[in-house]
Amino acid sequence: MFAGVHTEAARLWQVASGKITRAGKGVMGADNENVVRVLDAGTGQESRAFRGHSESVRSLAFSPDGRLLATGDYAGTIKLWDAASGKELTSLQAHGSSVSGLTFTADGTRLLSASWDETVKVWDLAALRARR
Repeated sequence: MFAGVHTEAARLWQVASGKITRAGKGVMGADNENVVRVLDAGTGQESRAFRGHSESVRSLAFSPDGRLLATGDYAGTIKLWDAASGKELTSLQAHGSSVSGLTFTADGTRLLSASWDETVKVWDLAALRARR
């Protein structure tokens, strides 16, 4: 489990034992500069950054195969990224308010988004890829 607070400190916890650990390849989080950053869990060094949001990023999710990253921001925008390269694939003005949650279906064919505007939407990824 990853936990962080407004003190700019983050910890990786081993859930079973409750001990702090540095295991894992990377830690991902958003910052006050509207950037999602991937940090190496061992060194704390930035290994990748996803830039392009104009508002604070509020939610993110990886596709089941790990190839796509979805991010949602305070303005209701969802962006899809190539997780390996960091390239933005598409941008959607998805909601009228902050995107509060994102998740991919288990088969990776759809993305679900929830918002403070009290809506939940289902996005067909094949149709979104065709828009590029």
